[in-house]
Amino acid sequence: MPRRKALASATRAGVAAGQLAPNTDVDAVVSLLIGSFYGVYVARGAVPRDWPARVLSQVWPLGLTNATEPSGRRSAVLPLPGLACP
Repeated sequence: MPRRKALASATRAGVAAGQLAPNTDVDAVVSLLIGSFYGVYVARGAVPRDWPARVLSQVWPLGLTNATEPSGRRSAVLPLPGLACP
């Protein structure tokens, strides 16, 4: 459950920052994000590399940008508040 807690914390931080609606159902958002990985894996046998950005853009459109990662690679996803990225 550590990942659920981290996603819930990030979602609450997004609400507090005004990036998500004040009435966001945190539990539903966390379940949608995690469940999407299981669903696409069962349906396709693999999770597409761009899946995290695609799913997140549907839930958190203000959390996405065309940022550059420290490695110099272009990244579609910004680190979310309260969620450490490896």
